[in-house]
Amino acid sequence: MDARAKLFGHSIHQMLIPLPIGLFTTATLLDVVGLVVRAPELPSVSFWNLVMGSVGALLATVFGAIDLSVVPLGTRASRIGLIHASVNMVAVTF
Repeated sequence: MDARAKLFGHSIHQMLIPLPIGLFTTATLLDVVGLVVRAPELPSVSFWNLVMGSVGALLATVFGAIDLSVVPLGTRASRIGLIHASVNMVAVTF
């Protein structure tokens, strides 16, 4: 399937997804390091990484939904797309 939402010929959804992944991973690492180092600023940086990661994930969701809207219903691609969207929304919500 070809992406519907594009920027300079590239899928916007695929360009956005590394941002929340990186921010969530960094937040986790900062929490672990913060337990060992006891640096007072790390929890704050970790919190803002989670906030920005959530915003980035929601933004990626919008463009993913645009791409998913052109996938024919009842196809394997449609089922996988809906599962992908559902699992990621649950993961970001909790």
